[in-house]
Amino acid sequence: MILKKLLAVGFLSIGLAILGLGLLLFPLDSLAQKKGGTLKIGYGMTAVKMDPHLASGSGDIYIDAQIFERLIYYRWNEKTKQAEPIPWLATKWEVTPDKMTWIFYLRKGVEFTDGTPFDAEAVKFNFERLLGPPTGPFTNTYLPLIKNVEVIDKNTVKVNLKVPAVPVESFFVQSYIGMMSPASVKEWGDKVGTHPTGTGPYKLKEWLQGEKVVLEASKKYWGGRPNLDQIEYIFVPESSARMNMLKSGQVDLAFNLDITDLETVLQEKKFNVVEYPTTELLSLTLNSVVKPTNDMAVRQAIKLAIDSKGIVEKILKGHATVADSPVAPVIWGSYPCEALIWDPEKAKKILTDAGWIPGKDGVREKSGESLTLKVRYPTGRYAMCDEVVAVIQNQLNNVGFECITEKMGFGAWITAALLPLEKTTGDSFIISLPGKEDAHWVLSRMSPVSPTSFYQNKGVQKMIDEQFVEWDKAKRKELLKQIQIVATREAYCINLYFSNYNIVFKKNVHGVEATKVPVSDSFNVLKAWME
Repeated sequence: MILKKLLAVGFLSIGLAILGLGLLLFPLDSLAQKKGGTLKIGYGMTAVKMDPHLASGSGDIYIDAQIFERLIYYRWNEKTKQAEPIPWLATKWEVTPDKMTWIFYLRKGVEFTDGTPFDAEAVKFNFERLLGPPTGPFTNTYLPLIKNVEVIDKNTVKVNLKVPAVPVESFFVQSYIGMMSPASVKEWGDKVGTHPTGTGPYKLKEWLQGEKVVLEASKKYWGGRPNLDQIEYIFVPESSARMNMLKSGQVDLAFNLDITDLETVLQEKKFNVVEYPTTELLSLTLNSVVKPTNDMAVRQAIKLAIDSKGIVEKILKGHATVADSPVAPVIWGSYPCEALIWDPEKAKKILTDAGWIPGKDGVREKSGESLTLKVRYPTGRYAMCDEVVAVIQNQLNNVGFECITEKMGFGAWITAALLPLEKTTGDSFIISLPGKEDAHWVLSRMSPVSPTSFYQNKGVQKMIDEQFVEWDKAKRKELLKQIQIVATREAYCINLYFSNYNIVFKKNVHGVEATKVPVSDSFNVLKAWME
């Protein structure tokens, strides 16, 4: 039995407040929680498909975390500095001595919000749907792991593995294995993503595409009726517009304002403001197959041309951490390789030595082709993204690139970023790599089939496979270390910085939660209530 208890955690105080993982933003102290009301959230992203098995990105995941639940969750233990599992839809679980089988004992009496039972057959259905076909852009990572699922009895299910993987526990806590109503999936087919039905405390009431999603409380929720009557996510890509809506009372909470807007509300002192570091790596992806970034020299030159430290200090004003590895320090298996070194003169030399010669207009050329790089980025997803991309564009142009940028709506951007290799254009993307509880989650993306990068290195793939089943912690850490060293040296992507998130909300709002490791509850309102 591997049950562990969630231990109490405390606050970190930085500025107004900076959160650790799994902490309530503000303690409930002596205030009596109240029922009722609608919490309106200004949300920079848009929902595309609320289907956890086929989820395309955070725009969906943060919302459907209120609808879909998992067998177990992770919560941060500040004393041990580790994420630890807690029971949820499974009340306990066991692992066989050979580590090839997990047995989950399910919570009794739970129903989906359509009234159908949550039981072992429903769990089996969800795992089999997760494994596809089709598989989602994130769920294909489960294919090398899970062999099959067996129903033992109504409340007991057995998950058989293909290999005795070390980080398997973290697979079970991810939002991608959120439990969906089998009846709903069968009724709606490939349209079920617009008719989400789970076991969670909220259910879908209204969805106006591109405008808002309204959730209403499930009165029969197994954990007790939630405090709020409704949660309304209003899609507002521009940070300044979210801030103005908060000021005017159109929303009660604004998620992830740009730094300039954040500083404005900090000065006014009219709202509660919480900023918290995350393990989310903001990166510039580089296609390892398509020209010109299939040339390692070009990728290394890009790394040297970008002043990541300057971006963090001057644009983000310290509201982020420069990345010295693709894996954040708080994650098990992280190894500090090197922070980005800004050396444009060395970048120029690398390009010249690789045969990229400056043309008349300053853009380098090789064999009749220009050194062109297109960078695509989303509206409303990342703080100060316009300014960050403008600096990257300028710095790449200064060493001889023709850097073209394209700002895209969130849905179009995530669709383009997840195109398979046969459809890719070779463009680069500003995109985040969400760190989980184990270094495997970030490093396993160094794959020939991983969207945007399609990284090709058989030696790295061998090490990734080896660490996946290496139970000797010292040996596994060494493998993870070597993977990170190679990843940094070969610049499979440009590690820019680990993002801070911020949440700004009215002083009558309580019980919002935030976590440093963005599983799916990096930001949630499951316990929120309003005076």
